[in-house]
Amino acid sequence: YYTNGYLHAEVKKSIKFTSDQQNLEIALNIREGVQTRVSSVQVEGLMSFPLVEALSSIQLQVGEPFSRGKLQNDENRIAAMVAEKGFPYVRVYGDVGFNEDRSQAHVVFQVAQNPYAAMGKTFHTGNFRTKNKILDRELTLKQRDPFSLKQMIQDQQNIRSMDIFRSVTFNAVGLKEKSQTIHLFTEVEEEKPFFFEAAGGYASEKGLYTSGKIGDHNFFGLNKDFKIGAEVSETGHKGESRILEPRFLGTRISSDFGVFVERSEPYNQTFGNDSMGTDLLLSRKWTKQIKSSLAFKYERRE
Repeated sequence: YYTNGYLHAEVKKSIKFTSDQQNLEIALNIREGVQTRVSSVQVEGLMSFPLVEALSSIQLQVGEPFSRGKLQNDENRIAAMVAEKGFPYVRVYGDVGFNEDRSQAHVVFQVAQNPYAAMGKTFHTGNFRTKNKILDRELTLKQRDPFSLKQMIQDQQNIRSMDIFRSVTFNAVGLKEKSQTIHLFTEVEEEKPFFFEAAGGYASEKGLYTSGKIGDHNFFGLNKDFKIGAEVSETGHKGESRILEPRFLGTRISSDFGVFVERSEPYNQTFGNDSMGTDLLLSRKWTKQIKSSLAFKYERRE
């Protein structure tokens, strides 16, 4: 009832048992009262974007039922929109006035934008191997841009999603002090980049075999995954090298490029196979559920 504009609704219950105490009747006595609807909405003190944009985004529209919960949600919504324009210290206060029978509500939002804040410099520590430009590439907020807390959080998520770091810590200097210039300090702890794998054994289709692989998860400090692997068995040998680039040509497209060569002489067969080639896989993750990819492959076999 409260969310549908009945601000003074009352609900009382009564419980009555039968004589044998095995059944009961529950009655709800409801007194709705007057439904309050929004008669007008005003936004005062807004200067960072058009008024019509703010009015179209809020829940309390003219003619809609009034509720305190919607009023608070609209305060937060307007404040978030203003903050994205470089006013992170904004405060929005919603006030409401009623007519005599409380059937109409006049809503006024007071916006205190407070000082404008710009993005300052960015500093990185702990990236002993990773180049600064790789971290800067993940930051969409540039120096002298309007400071956006939402955008800064997204930039932090971009860096945290990189597999080359064990931990990432951010510190926005000046935000707590309500400074007009906010500097970002990034402290990272890198994962160990190098790895080595070796295996050996016997398989019925290829006999005795041994294989190995070496690689670098942070190739030249560029957040590229590079690896080389080889296998030798009684029926042949093969080798492959691959390099994975999470940001192909600086975009959000990832690329996986490989080159391979193989010679195979299976048991109970009078001929062998020599093959060599290359392949490229391009993929783009749009959401957690949607991903698109495009693959190319060239192979020469004799």
